[in-house]
Amino acid sequence: MSLTALISKTWLHAPPSGGIISHRGLRIFSGQLEERLKFMMPTASSDKFKLNEVVWADLVINGKLLSGITYFMLESNDTWCSYWMKMGTNCQSVLHRHTDVELIMILQGQVKDSTGSIYEKGDCVIYKKDSEHQLYSKHGCIMLVIESRPPIIY
Repeated sequence: MSLTALISKTWLHAPPSGGIISHRGLRIFSGQLEERLKFMMPTASSDKFKLNEVVWADLVINGKLLSGITYFMLESNDTWCSYWMKMGTNCQSVLHRHTDVELIMILQGQVKDSTGSIYEKGDCVIYKKDSEHQLYSKHGCIMLVIESRPPIIY
């Protein structure tokens, strides 16, 4: 149960004065609830994206178009980048090597890598520095990718 649902279920109108909301170890005095939950709202220093509302672009790495693969850049700076990557049905990436760590979290669908490992929605895989891999998705998938350097494509 989410904190919001717990609050709604516990107090239909307002929590009793001086009451404590406790959920999974989180304790908030009711008088401070609104102030404490403000950190969860987008601000001038944060961005909010909806997976089903973004405009996907073709993924091109080192001048090579990766057929059937699109992406949406979430954040990019001098040291790392994060993006959503979408692989179409029966889509295969190219064999590539990372010169630093890459983290992938599966958001929708399923993907298989060149080691034969299968990753499904909710799974997270960390490819170590200098690892080589290739990804394949039979039914398509969407992943969150975080990396510090672009891969070397063979």
